[in-house]
Amino acid sequence: MHAASIRLLAQPAITRFGVPQLAAENAVRHTLRQFQAEAHNSAVARVGRTPAEYLAAALPGPRFTAAVHSTSLAFAGRKADARALWDAHLKAEREAIQRAHLDVPPTALLGNLEAIHNVGETLNLSPRHTERLVAAIVLAIASGYPHRPPALQHLSLTDCLTQVEADELHDYLLHAVLTENGHQAEADVLERALLRHAR
Repeated sequence: MHAASIRLLAQPAITRFGVPQLAAENAVRHTLRQFQAEAHNSAVARVGRTPAEYLAAALPGPRFTAAVHSTSLAFAGRKADARALWDAHLKAEREAIQRAHLDVPPTALLGNLEAIHNVGETLNLSPRHTERLVAAIVLAIASGYPHRPPALQHLSLTDCLTQVEADELHDYLLHAVLTENGHQAEADVLERALLRHAR
């Protein structure tokens, strides 16, 4: 990235937080390297997105901005402020995911608590245990949301959650239970099957 672009991306941290210019510019470079590494993650390639496509979608997003600001503060020696800012961003992300889940219509599986419990019962899970695992599954789906294929870019996270069907949730729950009980080899086999199905 050109020096002028680095300066432009660093300016908000300088203006908003009073971070020295060198710390802010180094933070931009550091964060860019992190996102470039993410762009080459196998999850990106699996859904048919190029690293350039991933970066084009990720860099304008709030997570990149929050990472630059937090890293700028850390590089300026303000580690407590950096941690507080990043924690606030993660809290906002979690709340957005919870809102997306709450917006799933009751006609869809993940919007129907009774239907969710019924899937859990097929694995002899209590309602409470099922709900705890489903909350983790929703977070996992949300973490993969930025990697969705170009053809699905128009879908919101709520749209993606709405499309989860009973057989998928069963497999997700089974994977979670296997992992929880230390059966990682079996969980890995199931995960590979799930990834093949998702293509």
